[in-house]
Amino acid sequence: MNLVAAIFLSVISFLSFIPNGAYAKSDVDPALVGTWQLQYAGPPIFWVIREDGVYRIHGPQTPNTSHRGQFQATDGKWTLHSPKWQDTGTYKLSNKDTWVSVGKLGPGTWKRVWSPKDSQNGTPLPTPACRLLSLSEVAYVLAAPVPRGKRQGDPEEGCRYPSSLNDQDYLKLWMTHGSTISETFQRELKGERNAMNVPGVGRAAYATISRNGILQIHVLGKEGFDASRHANMGTLFKLTLKLSPNATPEDIPLLADLTKLAFERWGGKKPLGAK
Repeated sequence: MNLVAAIFLSVISFLSFIPNGAYAKSDVDPALVGTWQLQYAGPPIFWVIREDGVYRIHGPQTPNTSHRGQFQATDGKWTLHSPKWQDTGTYKLSNKDTWVSVGKLGPGTWKRVWSPKDSQNGTPLPTPACRLLSLSEVAYVLAAPVPRGKRQGDPEEGCRYPSSLNDQDYLKLWMTHGSTISETFQRELKGERNAMNVPGVGRAAYATISRNGILQIHVLGKEGFDASRHANMGTLFKLTLKLSPNATPEDIPLLADLTKLAFERWGGKKPLGAK
């Protein structure tokens, strides 16, 4: 069995939730944090290594064999753990963008295709919806370059931000506005058995993860009387995260931080992103 086959042996279920909206401390060499592509003749394979020790391995042509788990690497030695696969070995960085890992199945060379440093710049403009978040901010959550934001619905309603590495990975922002928003929010919340509270966003917010691993954060915005409609109108604000493999509760802090940014920049205006 070769290195590529070994990479796809494990399938990871939900891992523990990381509180406080930030990466937890872990034993991961900072030089390895980022997204890497395996150098071999087959379809693209990407390895995401996060500061908290979470890893994801995925590829646009290999959705059924993508997996995620826990990773540690310090002083030239690494370990990888999942319920169905464990490995340990050595690694060496030939430069900041190339590293060679050697495990029990042999060596593999990886080239960097994204770094967290790539997501430190970028200021969003106030309009339209696609500019509530900068591409670099979305890239930090997807751990991949994000080439653009694509309008969803009306210009002020929503935006979809795709990963340039894997067309199955994306983040989508959406807003609806109406007189029954509060009732809709509460009804949907009561219908969610596994809803997780997300504090500090809007009037109320909660996160859900669907059976197919799509993470969503639902935010209830403020209500106000609309004289033109003779009714109290409110907003329902939603961010959706699709990852390969599936998103888990450990992805909630990253998406929650992004949701707070977008919601604060929107500032209660209607329609979404309007002046």
